[in-house]
Amino acid sequence: MTHFAHTARTHAVAALIGAIAIAGMVTPAQASGKTGAEPLAQQICQTVIRVQPGEYHFDGCVSSLAASVDSASRDRAVAQARNDCFVQGLKPGSADLGLCLLRAGDATPGPSAIELPDATRVTTAITDDPRSSKPYSSISSDAAFHREQQACALLGFDPAFGAFASCVTDLQNTLRPIVLPEG
Repeated sequence: MTHFAHTARTHAVAALIGAIAIAGMVTPAQASGKTGAEPLAQQICQTVIRVQPGEYHFDGCVSSLAASVDSASRDRAVAQARNDCFVQGLKPGSADLGLCLLRAGDATPGPSAIELPDATRVTTAITDDPRSSKPYSSISSDAAFHREQQACALLGFDPAFGAFASCVTDLQNTLRPIVLPEG
């Protein structure tokens, strides 16, 4: 196999792996009539996390979830732009490829980069756990962790990828100042 054929094959495999990783960041779902992640994040904060508008941590919860979606959307746009550079067949180590990859770092998501789940399905996806009706401040840390994971999963994040873990961690850091009961 020639060096060029080996390099081209390596880039094709890298592009395929990148595409698979991008697909796993957020699972596309049908968007509700509203644009942006904030309306869905508000609903998830109220129905899943159980913090309400006017409570101290509500705005932070909404901001955290919406920022996670925005970050994943930008990451997806950059990864797609990088993959497009390799698909063009630009010569490895060339200035053209280098410039293409540099421009890819500035990629911005389009209006439908990540489709959000239908907001009406969010409430039906919540389990019938009797503890789910308790406010966030009165649940155990284990129950809180479950709600935080559920909130990120309801946004469409795949638990197998880092974007899910980042979403959960950011939400925990936002809500951590709430003192939870032991147990």
